Amino acid sequence: MGTVLFSIGILAILAGIVMFIIALVKKSGWGVIRSLVIGAVGVVLVSVGIGIGIAQEVSNSEPPTPPPTAIEVTAQELYSAYEANQVAADAQYKDKTLKISGTVIEIGKDIFDTPYVMLQGGTTYLESMMGVRCEFNREYESELAQLAKGDTVIIQGEVSSYMVDVLLKDSILIR
Repeated sequence: MGTVLFSIGILAILAGIVMFIIALVKKSGWGVIRSLVIGAVGVVLVSVGIGIGIAQEVSNSEPPTPPPTAIEVTAQELYSAYEANQVAADAQYKDKTLKISGTVIEIGKDIFDTPYVMLQGGTTYLESMMGVRCEFNREYESELAQLAKGDTVIIQGEVSSYMVDVLLKDSILIR
């Protein structure tokens, strides 16, 4: 609708200009007035057409999706939840954004050269060797190079799987 009114308005403005020139050449007073009225109507139609077009564009655009709220959990709580019941833990955590705090027990790269940080998962000696593995994009290597075993960190990411360790993908080091 806005495009149609805009187009008609442009045609009315052009018609008004042509009529104005003809009226000046013929020296017709009423012709000048009519051409100005037609031109003014054209300007109004163009303005209304633009307004409707903008309103339609705004109403058709979806509101921005707010960033997901991160679930705050410790690495030990997350690891314990998966050890207790993987199905329940997946329902609560899988594919959700988590902000995990924990103690670094390993910093390394996997066989695909993907940098990762392992956070301590349990309280017993055996459980403390397993935990939450947080994988990072290579752009975080300089930040990860500054970490040391025993550091307490906060990492944000999404739980993607559980086998021996809970795996977080697309992690971000918050500190």
